[in-house]
Amino acid sequence: AALFVARDARARVRLLLVGALLLLVGAYVVVPALDDFTGGALLARFQDTSLTGRDLLIRADLQIWSEHPLIGVGPGVSATLHEEFFRDAASHTEYSRLLAEHGLLGLAAIVLLGLMVYKNFRRARTKQSMAVVALLAGWSLLFMSNVAMRMVAPSFLIGLTFAALLIEAQPDGSVERRKLG
Repeated sequence: AALFVARDARARVRLLLVGALLLLVGAYVVVPALDDFTGGALLARFQDTSLTGRDLLIRADLQIWSEHPLIGVGPGVSATLHEEFFRDAASHTEYSRLLAEHGLLGLAAIVLLGLMVYKNFRRARTKQSMAVVALLAGWSLLFMSNVAMRMVAPSFLIGLTFAALLIEAQPDGSVERRKLG
């Protein structure tokens, strides 16, 4: 999102100053305080760069999909089938879960999600609305690669990319409301 906002010189300076301030406060105040509060567990967690079996869950999902490519194995069933390949655990990646549990319909859902995001991005007229769509959709798509769809946040934020297009600020500071379509 910052790439779209940073095209304006004033916004770029503000973005760099605020970013540098947040980085310094985060690195020298917030993170040390949180690490002390957790007894060192916070930094220990993020220093461990192993995949903790997520790669094996993705491989298991892809193997399940290769065995059931048309309709998948059904919602929630892949978790028990993971035991053959790794352990009985829910998928941690929405994309592989969709393929394993829904087959070609899951693949269609992934493609449609991508098309919706692309279409909303293309509809955005101003740099600000492009930044909002990029921010909301980018966070949602990355979230789904890590946590699957167990929370409503990614779905809600993708939905907000549609709403973000309804109101756009004009250069004179006024607000224009427009219809989708």
